[in-house]
Formats: sequence, structure tokens, C-alpha cells
Amino acid sequence: MIETRRYRPDELPLSLELQIRSFMRVTWPQLNVATRPIAPPDCNPVYHVVTDGAVLISHAMVTEERGQINGRDYRMLGMGTVFTYPDFREKGFGGQVVGAATESMLQAGSADFGMLFTPPERGALFARHGWQSIELDIAIGSEKPIELEDTLMVHPLNGEWEALEHLLEGATLRIQPHSW
Repeated sequence: MIETRRYRPDELPLSLELQIRSFMRVTWPQLNVATRPIAPPDCNPVYHVVTDGAVLISHAMVTEERGQINGRDYRMLGMGTVFTYPDFREKGFGGQVVGAATESMLQAGSADFGMLFTPPERGALFARHGWQSIELDIAIGSEKPIELEDTLMVHPLNGEWEALEHLLEGATLRIQPHSW
């Protein structure tokens, strides 16, 4: 039976953790998840999964993040490591897991906005769930802004697009180095 569930790290079944790690090791080897946690514990990850019994179909991780815009601190929720195993693609499972993760972000009430990075060709998947692409300078740590290959997408978690767009217009978002 196909189910959508979410887990905190201490609840995640080992069989699902291993399948998440396996996919990540092949797709994003630079994250080095073989020798470290899937996500830093201080970002309070929540794993959203679509499964068929013990078989992982699709995954999205939501993490708590902090950033600065114009010297002011903001709390964000990030969505990352979104994937669907190849045998299950083009069947709506990616949208199912993105929808579940987005809904949990909206219900959390603990952040100013949500953000994610995605290859441009996958932006429509997130746009169907209320995400919008945005042009914004991103700086990691104390470095100067970087060039992004991926598209940055944001989602107001309080429903106020106009206020979020005004906040981000022409700004530089400074985030900490992280696996997301």
C-alpha cells in the first residue's frame, strides 16, 4: 500500500534511511552522507517520504535554517534532497511528496519563509505547490554572493507574497554552509 509519511531522525526506519542515503550517495556524492548524518542535527530535519511497504518511492527533507537579509536575522524552512526513484517517476509521486512537505512547512508556523534550490527544468513541480522562482543574490557564510546554477524558489509561510517580494527585492540573502 502506498503511503505518505513524515519522520524525525529518531523515528526514521533504518530501511528508509539506507535507501535515502543510497540515492544521495549516487546523486550528490559531494554531500558525503556515507560518513555523516543525512542532515546536520541542529537543523531539525523532517523526512517526508512516499513508500510502498518498505520500498522508498519519493523523498523530500525539510530543515530549519537561519539567514540574514540586510543585516537582519530571518528563520527559514528549507526543502532539499527531493527525489523519486527512477522506476516511479512520471506517476505523480514527486508532486505528492513536495505537496506533503510544503503543507507541513505552512503548518509549522516557525519561519518567515520557505526556500529551495532546484534545476530550472524542475521548477514547474514546485510551482504547482505555490513556490515562485526569484532572482536574489545568495552569499554562503562570509563569502561574496555566488553564481547559482539552480533556480532559487521561495514560498511565504504566512501567505503574504507582497511582503516577501518587498523584503527580497534587490537584497542579498546570507546563509550558512550546509548540505541543503
